[in-house]
Amino acid sequence: MNKLYRKYCILNLLLCLSSLALFAKDGRYFVTAQLNGANEAPTQVVTKGKGLMIMTVEENGSLIVNAIFDSLSGPITNCHFHKALKGVSGNVVYSLFTGVKGNRLYIVIPAADAKALLPAILKDSIYLNVHTAANAGGEIRGQLTVERANHYFATMSGINEIPAVTTSGFGVASFFISKNNQKVEYKIVVNNLSGAIANAHLHFGAAGRAGAVVYPLAFTATSNVLTGVLDVNQAFIDSLTANKIYVNIHTAANSGGEIRGQMERNGVGIGFDALMDGAQEVPAVTTNARGIAVGSISHNLDSVTVIFFGAGLTPNNAHIHTGAAGASGGVIVPLGTVSPLVANLYSTTAVITADNITKILRGETYANMHTAANSGGEIRGQLSTVMLDGVVADACGKQEAPTTVTSNAQGTAIMTFDRLKSLVNIQAARTGLTATLAHIHVGAKGVAGGVLIGLPDLVATSTVNTTVTLARTTIADSALAGLHYINIHTAANPGGEIRGQMGTALTGDCPLSSATVDLRGQLLTANLVPNPTQGISAFFINSPERFEAQVSISDLAGKQVSNQKINIEEGDNRIPLNTQNLADGIYFIQLWSRETGLIVTEKLIKQ
Repeated sequence: MNKLYRKYCILNLLLCLSSLALFAKDGRYFVTAQLNGANEAPTQVVTKGKGLMIMTVEENGSLIVNAIFDSLSGPITNCHFHKALKGVSGNVVYSLFTGVKGNRLYIVIPAADAKALLPAILKDSIYLNVHTAANAGGEIRGQLTVERANHYFATMSGINEIPAVTTSGFGVASFFISKNNQKVEYKIVVNNLSGAIANAHLHFGAAGRAGAVVYPLAFTATSNVLTGVLDVNQAFIDSLTANKIYVNIHTAANSGGEIRGQMERNGVGIGFDALMDGAQEVPAVTTNARGIAVGSISHNLDSVTVIFFGAGLTPNNAHIHTGAAGASGGVIVPLGTVSPLVANLYSTTAVITADNITKILRGETYANMHTAANSGGEIRGQLSTVMLDGVVADACGKQEAPTTVTSNAQGTAIMTFDRLKSLVNIQAARTGLTATLAHIHVGAKGVAGGVLIGLPDLVATSTVNTTVTLARTTIADSALAGLHYINIHTAANPGGEIRGQMGTALTGDCPLSSATVDLRGQLLTANLVPNPTQGISAFFINSPERFEAQVSISDLAGKQVSNQKINIEEGDNRIPLNTQNLADGIYFIQLWSRETGLIVTEKLIKQ
């Protein structure tokens, strides 16, 4: 309760908790980007263009990128990841153009390349930029956002009270804020108070200032643990963002508050927490002791930082162990000796292997505090990250059931769930059709089922981003089991023109389609095969009518390297392309009509 105490709290605890954030129980996590012209910087672009990117970070370290774009001013001429924060222009760090086909992007980024991108992705400093001829600097842009809850923590002591209180009491709190900023899940453990908890609140006020109660916290006078979920408003979130919310625990002897701690946001990285008790030990231990663990994996994915705090026991050791719930395992992170300044408090930062990081992300590790009476562990808690579980889908006519639909339209969707499985966030996009209805349905793969959630915004526009509040597990458990799909209906296909089964991985059920354009009210399709090529390709054109045309080849700088006049016949056409004399690289193949001008642009990769 002196300057040394404060120094310990600031240097050891706050620095130890410098990062926090994400991963799904199977080792995979999700990243999204909502793209539009308003996101372009430094100057916004006026365009009807929109897009949605969904990316999965795979357990093996690779990235699968799937995106749908719609209503652009023209064909995509380039597509990149850039490095910069939102609202700031940045340099290209990875080209995605080889994965663009028409209005869809699908590419697998190998683990070696992903390793350089992931730290910046975890810092929210990568954006996707889609370029067109009319907007060479970028027509639509979207910041990559990890699908996660926000995490805040607090360390509580008497020295933080106004005025300061002399007490041995101490506490550690962990808060998860839902993605839509409407719910707060809290876990708090306190110890060595002067008496039973008489009251507990979240207050408004910056550090060093007293403030009014904003939300009461549920508590039991006979317990050292406080847990619950709060429904909060935007004013609270604004105050929290401004570091003006604190936790206050009151006792009879200190009615104004015995221990207090400012809620502070953890930064970037991959975070986790756990509540510890004897019931989770293997075998179970009968004890009234409780504890909390709060930690994070660094954004570089090479170290872990964690603190443990216990109440109602005298620990002699503390570790992170491997092991799923109900199973025991070996130590992977020893926490060393207890703090000399705060009873039952441990902290450490340690280098950790990639394999053990994966185990944390998969939920296969636990916090364990040991005592002399229970050398194998008296209290234990399974570590859980703040990453949102979710399911993703590729949508196309091929997946419609019971009968497939021939359509060049495509779509993509993602549903993520908060940790309590009561909030469902849905993002979706479609292109190549005029929707009449759009829904999330109930049904296994290949089986038609009833409507669960309507998506009217996806009908009105080409993208949707909405949050639905449902009873606990109504959707989450069944969706994670693969029992839901997205279906987009049209006048020509009222039962559904494109459908996508939702699962935890992008399974490639919808291969890249041919480019499709409207030629005087009828559809013309174009496809390059093979692509990439080592020299000889063919441009396959299926045309609704006969016309005189030109096929040109241009390099990335726009220089035309070949041009040939041809007659396009009604039906199927095969146009040989000889690129053997061209340098390796990316080229544009363009089909022109004397009457209508440019019809279609396709990208060809020469290897």
